[in-house]
Amino acid sequence: MVNNKPFLDEPNLIRLRKIWSERDPLSEEAAGAKMGMTQSAVNQYLNGYIELNINTIVKFARLLKVYPSDIDPALDWNTSKSTK
Repeated sequence: MVNNKPFLDEPNLIRLRKIWSERDPLSEEAAGAKMGMTQSAVNQYLNGYIELNINTIVKFARLLKVYPSDIDPALDWNTSKSTK
């Protein structure tokens, strides 16, 4: 969903932008082509105009060669939660 008010303070977006700036492997256009979206969509995700969802986080993680949990810690499927 496109939002007129960016989600710039969203923690997952902050982490994604940090990873993107450290790696920046491709142009937004090339990244979009690899992830199956337009350059405009990549730009809107990176600038907080479209809220990140699990599928998009996984796509960015694969592109940037990081774990999805590096972008969204809630996606750490390897964490065992034991109750005592």
